[in-house]
Amino acid sequence: MSEAPANGPAEGQQQGQQEGQQPAEGQQTEATTPPPEDDLAKAKRQARHWESEAKKRDKALADATTRLSALEEQHKSAEDKALDQARKEGTDKANTEWSAKYRTLAVRSAAVSMLSGVVTAPDLALPHLDLSAIDVADDGTVDADALKAQVEAVLEKYPVLAVDADGNQPPHPHADLGPRKTPPAQKSVSDQLREALRPRR
Repeated sequence: MSEAPANGPAEGQQQGQQEGQQPAEGQQTEATTPPPEDDLAKAKRQARHWESEAKKRDKALADATTRLSALEEQHKSAEDKALDQARKEGTDKANTEWSAKYRTLAVRSAAVSMLSGVVTAPDLALPHLDLSAIDVADDGTVDADALKAQVEAVLEKYPVLAVDADGNQPPHPHADLGPRKTPPAQKSVSDQLREALRPRR
């Protein structure tokens, strides 16, 4: 009759503990497997990836363009550089002249429009305005407040130019000067000669 191994019960106990530590069927899948990615999340992730790649390509292209421009500038001759400078100066001058003309036309148009409602003769009031002091925004908007202040100053100085509520010109302050004498008729040359040759008494 054979004897049982001395460590038999201990091995059985250890095996039982290991079996007891093993999760039940299906439990491991629920705890460690991530949920499936839906289509929207996947699309967002791909969009972020391609956006990042596009930014990298744009930066690389900008860097390459900068390096190319630097190389071209280094290999330009003195004549080419002088020509480029002349073109730039010509363009800047043309832009400045055009901006000045546009600004003058914009201010003048706004001034005539404002004067047409408050004076009887805008052409007479216009020379009294300092149009060069009126600011014009980049979008062509004229400083209406500054223009209005100048118009009011002109009307205060020359009230004869103002119109009343009905659009009529007020009476001239020197219009009523009383009866006037009729100026003598202009003598002809013959009459003047006869008077000059007439013998005096």
